[in-house]
Amino acid sequence: MSAVSRGKGGVFFVYGYGGTGSDLTGLLMKTKLIIWDEAPMMHKYCFEALDRSLKDVMQFVNPANQDITFGGKVVVFAGDLRKILPVVPKGSRQDIVFSAINSSYLWDFCRVLRLTKNMRLTTGSIGGPNDGEADIEIPHEMLVDGGHDPIATIVESTYPDIADHIWEPSYFQERAILAPTNEIAETVNDHVLSQLPGEERTYLSSDAISVEEGNFGIHEMYSTEFLNTIKCGGLPNHSI
Repeated sequence: MSAVSRGKGGVFFVYGYGGTGSDLTGLLMKTKLIIWDEAPMMHKYCFEALDRSLKDVMQFVNPANQDITFGGKVVVFAGDLRKILPVVPKGSRQDIVFSAINSSYLWDFCRVLRLTKNMRLTTGSIGGPNDGEADIEIPHEMLVDGGHDPIATIVESTYPDIADHIWEPSYFQERAILAPTNEIAETVNDHVLSQLPGEERTYLSSDAISVEEGNFGIHEMYSTEFLNTIKCGGLPNHSI
């Protein structure tokens, strides 16, 4: 008995009693269609390995299949090349582009089909024409009156009596404030910290530039003060 299940990246996995090679080979021979979702995120070697494997399997059905792409099987690659490409550790831009599926020899045998109709909108009602902006009415019971200090009001609404629950992990795990920008998130964090008891300490990041990794000239192009002002996702602030 065998079954097919979809795993990470859209790759199909095969399960069978005993896990014998003959079960897997037999299932691949019966397969009519293989769908690989988010294909642009995978390295081209993954598809080329599948191509060689299917050729080896399908040659037992017909020796001519050894010379046919994917052994004659229909393979659908779903995804968008304008989104996330394969991750190449310490790779250059050229390395990443070269690892994409459209850099493989298999791309010459692919037919590109573009989706032009939003199927989700066919099941619902669509509003009138607009210029990309629209007013959304939020129910009154969901609104928080910000008053003169919106940040303080939001923090108090989300974390009431925060000083009394500072040592309760579940109190913070069950609550969160979403901020549209990093600057606002930092403002909220500063306000929350001001409500907590205890002595405040400031920790600064290291401001040394390593010249052993080929970073010559960076200290001449950018000052240390400028580098310390950079605030972005995934990079801790200079001052914490």
